[in-house]
Amino acid sequence: MADERRHDSARESSEAGGHADVMQESGPGRPGPSGDAAARRMAHAGATQHLGSFSQESPPGHALGGSKHSLKPGDSIAFEVAGNQIYNVAGFTLDPANGPVTMTSTKVKSMHRGQLGDSNTYRFTFTMSSSAQAGQSVTAQSEADYQSRNDPGWSFNFTITCA
Repeated sequence: MADERRHDSARESSEAGGHADVMQESGPGRPGPSGDAAARRMAHAGATQHLGSFSQESPPGHALGGSKHSLKPGDSIAFEVAGNQIYNVAGFTLDPANGPVTMTSTKVKSMHRGQLGDSNTYRFTFTMSSSAQAGQSVTAQSEADYQSRNDPGWSFNFTITCA
C-alpha cells in the first residue's frame, strides 16, 4: 500500500509564526496519525489570568473600567460577574469586531426563580489569537442591563493589547 503524508497545518501558517508544520507518515510499518492536531494545539494553549469575581456589592467597572491588559498570543483573561435583572453585564462588544481577541461567556450558576436576592453568574473569557501581532489592540465595551446602563460600575470598557 502507498505511504500517506498528512499536514496538520499549512506551511504558510508555520512561516507566519503559527504552529510548526508537522508531517505524519502512516503506512506499513510506520506509526499512524496517533496525535491529532487539536491535542498538540491544546498543549501549546496559553495561560489564563483570572481578574476576580464581581457582584452588585463590587461592580466590575470599578476594577476593570479604563484598565489596560497586555496578553501574549494565545493567553487569556477571565472574570466572573454575578447579576440579576437590575444589575448585570449582558455581554461585551469588541472593537474592532474582527480583531485579534475573541470573547466567550459561560453561565456558571443559575439563579433560582422566586428567590429574592439570587443571581446568575457568568464567566467572561477574552483570548488573544495565537496569530496576533505585537501592538494589536481591542477595546471591550460592556453591555449593561437596562437599569444599570448609565452606571460606570456596570457600563465600562477596557483595552486588551498583544504583547
